[in-house]
Amino acid sequence: MAAQELKIGLLGCGTVWRGLVELVARNSSLIRRRAGVELSITKILVRDLDKERPGVDRNLLTTQPENVLNNGCDLVVEVVGGIEPARSFIQQSLAAGKHVVTANKALLFLDGFGLMKAAKMQKVCLGFEASVCGGIPIIRALRNGLVGNKIQSLSGILNGTCNYILTRMAEDQLDFETALREAQAKGFADAGY
Repeated sequence: MAAQELKIGLLGCGTVWRGLVELVARNSSLIRRRAGVELSITKILVRDLDKERPGVDRNLLTTQPENVLNNGCDLVVEVVGGIEPARSFIQQSLAAGKHVVTANKALLFLDGFGLMKAAKMQKVCLGFEASVCGGIPIIRALRNGLVGNKIQSLSGILNGTCNYILTRMAEDQLDFETALREAQAKGFADAGY
């Protein structure tokens, strides 16, 4: 059986998400064998074309969002962060019938239900599991795997960035700003976080 082709447009390519590019390249045969999907990245939106990004094909890079959104991709991965232009990028993608994955906590908090409604109207998926628990597949487990259970609440630090910052504050008595700057410098937190 031939693998289904899935073309990915990536909006942003910071420290953490560069790993996605490397993972797709390194594990393409494993993904094809296990999931029956042939993944490819069509274009990657970046702020600075001159910045070094080891493991990323420079021919994929662009500073123009339309080069990503209108480049034949089936799935858009938004990792630019913040509210705008991320919301506009996601809305454009959904309106064009593209599936979207985002890890944008701020945007989901502000407009998650609106974006979910837009995705449902277009009969595409809005994936946001990457925004919860450091990408642990908990949402799918709660939505599909535990449908017979009546879960009243779930509590804990379900975010890797917060976990890192709070741990540094508690164990090393750092103030929030210092712990945040350290997390940003190490690539655990977005620069605009």
